[in-house]
Amino acid sequence: MTLVKPDNTQDSPLTSLVDNLGELIRQARLKALRAVDTAQWQIGRHIVEFEQEGLVGRGMGSSCWRRWPKP
Repeated sequence: MTLVKPDNTQDSPLTSLVDNLGELIRQARLKALRAVDTAQWQIGRHIVEFEQEGLVGRGMGSSCWRRWPKP
């Protein structure tokens, strides 16, 4: 997002304040995105581990993984 600044405020302390606040907001957004990505990855990992334990607990895990296609 680009702010349109009037010519008379190009070098004012207000411009500096707005720029600094904009940078803080940008950094906070990036941190929030990383936190959400990390949380989603961890949720997926827990789901996979839960499903794998269920298969192994019923004796189906080893045969399932033997049939898994190899890269």
